[in-house]
Amino acid sequence: MKQIITFIFILSLTQMVAQKDKDYILTSDFGYFYQYKDLADASYNATGLKNFGEKYNALTFNFSAGKKLRNHFYYGVGICYSYDHEEINPDSDTPKASGSSGYGTTIGFVNKNKIQNGISPLIFIQYFADVSNRIAFATDFYMKYTFNKTKTSSIYYQPGSGVGNYIKGNENTRLTKKQYISFGLQPMLRFNISKCVGMEFRFGLIEYAQKTKDDGEPVDRKTNGLEIGFKPENWLLGCYFRL
Repeated sequence: MKQIITFIFILSLTQMVAQKDKDYILTSDFGYFYQYKDLADASYNATGLKNFGEKYNALTFNFSAGKKLRNHFYYGVGICYSYDHEEINPDSDTPKASGSSGYGTTIGFVNKNKIQNGISPLIFIQYFADVSNRIAFATDFYMKYTFNKTKTSSIYYQPGSGVGNYIKGNENTRLTKKQYISFGLQPMLRFNISKCVGMEFRFGLIEYAQKTKDDGEPVDRKTNGLEIGFKPENWLLGCYFRL
């Protein structure tokens, strides 16, 4: 009798796991983008002179959980985290001060750092279709709300006198908080490693975003924009688990 009850319990548990395999999906994606521009490729600043160098780092991490709605659809919730760091005139690209005696350099420069952190809860509906036994195509249709915090700091280095050096000025720092609502879609390719585990590649996005608050206050004229991007900075690589 105990063997029969044990068998029935194991069979029921197996059926539950098999049912979950068809119903739920957990997804985690990661993206990183780095770009450096030297003097020849750097942009112009507000004074009309070229920056000496520019660096840009961007990190993105997404996590979502979904439940199957129909044969080709999932719906669920998720959260996104983004980190962006832009630096203008970093230490490695500062202009060389004149070393000749009797006169000094006449060119000053500003070292500027802009760091953004964003957290975005989201909801989504996903359509997916199998291309082969191993490969599937999917698209997320999503809505997310972003809480963005930006810290901007700048230091002006004044030309020195005599042999030639730079005198560090005061650091000006500004912190701003903004909120955005976004609607978009994101296509991806999936590769099944096994029945329950696979990898996915998100290769672009189409997104409309509108600012809703600036430093916690509602705004009358809301900043908005449409982005259609399939460049490397929009790529995400991740994995998924069917539970």
